[in-house]
Amino acid sequence: PWEVCQPLDGWGISLHIGTIASYLLPMGMTQSMTRAGECLMPWWLAENGSGSVWNGLNTNRKSVRFLLSSMVMAIMLETAGVMFWQYRPEIKDAESPSFGLVKLNGDDTERSLAVSAFIAMYRNNQELFAKAAANPSPVGLVYSPAAYRMNRVVDSGLYEDFSGWHAALCQNGCIPDILRDADLPQGIPAHIRLLVLPMEVIELPGLRDTLSLWVENGGILVASGQTFIYDHHLFAQREYPGKELFGVNEDETDAYEGEITCFSQETGWNSLPSGGRRIDCVLCGAKPVGVIGGRPIVTVFAKGRGKSIWFGCAPGRTHDFAKNSGLYAVVSALLADAQVKPSVKATQGVVTHTLINGSQRLTFVVNLTGRDVCTWLTLADDVVMHVDELISQQTVYEGLPVSCFPLQLKAEQSCILTW
Repeated sequence: PWEVCQPLDGWGISLHIGTIASYLLPMGMTQSMTRAGECLMPWWLAENGSGSVWNGLNTNRKSVRFLLSSMVMAIMLETAGVMFWQYRPEIKDAESPSFGLVKLNGDDTERSLAVSAFIAMYRNNQELFAKAAANPSPVGLVYSPAAYRMNRVVDSGLYEDFSGWHAALCQNGCIPDILRDADLPQGIPAHIRLLVLPMEVIELPGLRDTLSLWVENGGILVASGQTFIYDHHLFAQREYPGKELFGVNEDETDAYEGEITCFSQETGWNSLPSGGRRIDCVLCGAKPVGVIGGRPIVTVFAKGRGKSIWFGCAPGRTHDFAKNSGLYAVVSALLADAQVKPSVKATQGVVTHTLINGSQRLTFVVNLTGRDVCTWLTLADDVVMHVDELISQQTVYEGLPVSCFPLQLKAEQSCILTW
């Protein structure tokens, strides 16, 4: 899609299948894709599935909270618009009588009434939404289209590892900038301080040199042990080319489903899922910080003013928004190491994202955990006495000046806070 969207004036995506938690990654990838390099175009949630489905596409009727959260996530990622498929159910051919915000006879549903109220709220605050924007993300998450296609063929879990890292970053209040591997040899964006390569990124010409220079200049690089296994012709490399970048030489691999619990004290990590895999390595200057039965599984290699962290496992493969430990805690420590401080961070694995308009804040809070939660929001740089929620038009906090306050959320519920 990166190449396809380059000559276009806009880009739209269609989302129908899956839980609300599965919507955030394709939206985030679309936002990043439409802003890559010199490409700057509007993106739309152009087909947002809206009702009952009678065929095999999706058997779940969307809840009100599901639909509202889909709109909240699209707006927080600065979409140009949201369109529902569709207003009234289809009446002919394969997809009839599917979808529809309203019933077949045109009567309202609770979904159509809720969406109508949301639209009214948006119109009342349209100037605020139009002017508010996010600061560039200090975290890059690298996507490899070639690895994704390979994953579809052999089901190696590469995309699941990528998806898990994305979830853990978002849960830590830091929605990453998704970068395509083919764009990296031209340079790492200046705003990136932490770069994560969880997929089987191939060794494109110039990529290793670019990453090495970026690390030497102070960047923190986190990479899967499957990075650089293949060259740009997709041949498996006879000699591991990441030795100078990661300080390890890779060997063979085998399956391992356990938790990694043995870490050096400096990391502050307690446990990490192996994700079903472990890769042997020989240390060539790197320091082991995590081991399985005496075998190094996570290493750190100091290089210039930065460092590279090598994972001989796939911890993102078993992580999702329902979990708030393991990789979630590891990512929290990595962000702190990179001096990345989210403007608003929630507990319980709840996602937050803030848009700024001068001194005014729009903070989006999205519960993708699949359960009701009481989350505490911690503000990095603000102290508040009054916080309003736009969707419910309720005040969620009023009192003494604080930088931390609780918020009750139902499963699939989202809020838009302003102060």
